[in-house]
Amino acid sequence: MNTVLTLVVIQALMGAFDTLYHHELKVCLPGKKSAQLELKIHGVRSVIYAFLFMILAWVQLKGGFTILLASILVVEIILTLWDFVIEDQTRLLPPLERITHTLLAINYGVILAFLLPEMAGWYKAPAGVELTFYGWQSLVMTLFSVGVLISGAKDWQRSSRLPNDYLSLSELGRYVSAQKKSILVTGGTGFIGKRLVQVLVHLGHDVMILTRNIPAAARELSGKITFVTHLSQLDEHQRINVIVNLAGEPLASGRWTEKRKQLFVSSRVNVTQQIVELVDRLEIPPDVLINGSAIGFYGPQKNNILDECGEPIKSFSHELCQQWENKALEVEAKGVRVCLLRIGIVLGQDGGPLAQLRLPFEFGCAMGIGDGSQWMSWIHRDDLIGMIIHTMGCLELDGPINATAPHPVTNNQFSEGLKKYLPTYLSVNVPAAPLRVAVGEMAEEVLITGQRVVPVKIQRHGFNFTYESLDNALAHLVGRT
Repeated sequence: MNTVLTLVVIQALMGAFDTLYHHELKVCLPGKKSAQLELKIHGVRSVIYAFLFMILAWVQLKGGFTILLASILVVEIILTLWDFVIEDQTRLLPPLERITHTLLAINYGVILAFLLPEMAGWYKAPAGVELTFYGWQSLVMTLFSVGVLISGAKDWQRSSRLPNDYLSLSELGRYVSAQKKSILVTGGTGFIGKRLVQVLVHLGHDVMILTRNIPAAARELSGKITFVTHLSQLDEHQRINVIVNLAGEPLASGRWTEKRKQLFVSSRVNVTQQIVELVDRLEIPPDVLINGSAIGFYGPQKNNILDECGEPIKSFSHELCQQWENKALEVEAKGVRVCLLRIGIVLGQDGGPLAQLRLPFEFGCAMGIGDGSQWMSWIHRDDLIGMIIHTMGCLELDGPINATAPHPVTNNQFSEGLKKYLPTYLSVNVPAAPLRVAVGEMAEEVLITGQRVVPVKIQRHGFNFTYESLDNALAHLVGRT
């Protein structure tokens, strides 16, 4: 049994990685309505795992009681196969998650290969329940049992209060629906772009998406959408009213090596160069280019309140945003109105920064960053979508536009806001020093410092926020309203 338990410990560690890294951080299952059934299956499986871990760690079920253990194993296998089917029907698994699932399946098979002969011996013995103790393995298995039981309860609870992925008529009412337009979106399968495309399709616009992987994009998005893999595929007769450029490698995803910095620049500037070349050859240029940028344009700041005229501080993020904005402004020579959205921390239900920020809170630990005094200029994703649509129709808007909510908060205030809806039992702040060691420059520019940005221009031009305060936004985003 020692071999079996060692393999089960390995299985539990791989399962914990799969849950925390893939389900919680990368895919953000708790925020997807389409994942409701998958979460329920995970909840039931987790309870079964909790019982299995305790049984294997502390008792031997002999005689007829062995049939009980065999039945639990059969039910778990059926649920696992069902889970695989549901996953393939509802989402496209990233390569690492599929590899993890394959390793879990292989290891599970090895566990059964060692466990079944043991169970055969138990079945031949007189019926009874014999207490056992396998040292550290029993103790570790008990810890895993408690952890997986808590995780399962969380999955079941969250499956019953997921937000609706589909837009109701009342939700659509918050957007200004101009006359039907032909709209090209880059970054249309990302966290912001996917929601934007969903809204535009519902509003009846003709939507075209630039994507490297058409089958994957078609699986993620529904409705009447045209896909292209390169803008050179569009000829000079193509009519495009609006271009929304959201392409770019995410910045908050690890240490900024020189190679990754080059990727950050190229993933933004190269696509924008394609847009410049497209506009050059179109017989009729688009009316407006709405180009993504970021509040990182202002660099790491302290308490200065920054409107669109705010003075930037030199940094990598400033230089990156400036290059991106300058490239987009080249189409002004063709008479195209250019709006540069300096986007803040975008909060949404099914991904983005909130998925990472809320995870420790879900398990009872309020976690801050550094001393917590750094500013977080946030915006609800639906307000950002509304802002993009408002910008399409507001001919007076051009140049830099701060895409943030009117009331930025400090990191400590953000944590207090989350605690209101996700009760915690422990509060910790991760010191700045280890963050600097772990992720270097990224920690300094993204995590430890921030910007106190206000959306002066967009409000002056008539845009009304649905979620002005963090409290209202979090109340909606954590599924309480």
